[in-house]
Amino acid sequence: MIYKDRLEKENTLIKNARKRKNLWKKGADMNRATFEREMMKALTRITAGNKLDYWHGYQRGLRRAYQGEKFATGKEHEVWMGFADDPDESRQERGRGYLDGLKAE
Repeated sequence: MIYKDRLEKENTLIKNARKRKNLWKKGADMNRATFEREMMKALTRITAGNKLDYWHGYQRGLRRAYQGEKFATGKEHEVWMGFADDPDESRQERGRGYLDGLKAE
């Protein structure tokens, strides 16, 4: 049973990594108007106190999408994408926000 659970977890991590593969080099392809609009949305949500970890990650993802590697190194980008699979709930929320920010969703 332990082996089966571990195998399922590894398969889930692999599937998530494949979904994010196209986000790896993403950056600098968001226009300024979209960046500013989405950043205001995030700031409004943070001010309201809703899902702070998620919206902080979202802001970081937006910055990466707008500025590309000028904002964060490839290693930092990899770490933030990995947070979505972290067992810590706070990091997981930041990671989910980061991924959504990259896509400006």
